Amino acid sequence: MIFGVPIDFVLFGLTLLGVALFHHHTLRVALIGLAAIVIYKILFTGFKTGTGAAGFIAHVGHEWVILANLLCLLMGFALLSSHFEKSLVPEVLPKILPHDWKGAFLMLVMVWVLSILPSRAVESAPKQKSPRAFRGAIFLLSLVLCASMMPVEKLPAASWQTALGLGFLSSVFDNIPLTALAIKQGGYDWGFLAYAVGFGGSMIWFGSSAGVAISNMYPDARSVGKWLRHGWYVAVAYVIGFFAMLAVWNWHPDAPHPLKVEATAQLITK
Repeated sequence: MIFGVPIDFVLFGLTLLGVALFHHHTLRVALIGLAAIVIYKILFTGFKTGTGAAGFIAHVGHEWVILANLLCLLMGFALLSSHFEKSLVPEVLPKILPHDWKGAFLMLVMVWVLSILPSRAVESAPKQKSPRAFRGAIFLLSLVLCASMMPVEKLPAASWQTALGLGFLSSVFDNIPLTALAIKQGGYDWGFLAYAVGFGGSMIWFGSSAGVAISNMYPDARSVGKWLRHGWYVAVAYVIGFFAMLAVWNWHPDAPHPLKVEATAQLITK
């Protein structure tokens, strides 16, 4: 423990902080953090699946399906993104969309339509390999694997206050490992969690994949000061939207995972 915080979380937090600070070396930072956490757990705390190197191998064997699915998802998303970019639609849209709130609303409608199109609509996308996309996927998989090794039973109890805080954390740290931790812990309302990590990540440019993509096209966007000065209303809208959801929908948490397992066992027994 360091000031009452398990060293596992300290190492994970330092890894995420390194990712936030060293944007040009994110893969290296993530792999170093992963190695540090694995070595620490092998030497000192062990894993829920066992101790030593064998415990780590068993842990990876338990998590490999999730990691493989996430790898395929990320590579598929990169392929779709490349297909959309090469279609020249991003160059045409600014010329035809209204330059006010109606333009933003139409963009939202188009994103919704694209999100529900069948996968066959992108089968004609280019199939060349993308090393850059693969490196990005390995980076995120490293963080998710780190999150899977955290002692979630020592996290603060899931609540709407915690979900609200996760939104602010998502603007500084990558939201995929934070979401993985929250799902593993259980006890969250999925709608609030999705809103928090999705919307909250947009408060700073490196908190969301869209922000990173935009900053690659427009390097000036990488200034946190400019982002906050010109986009302060995003944080305000996030807080207002969260409490509007809380007032209308209220908090409906899922049962924590151990309770789900116990309830399932009771049903089987009966």
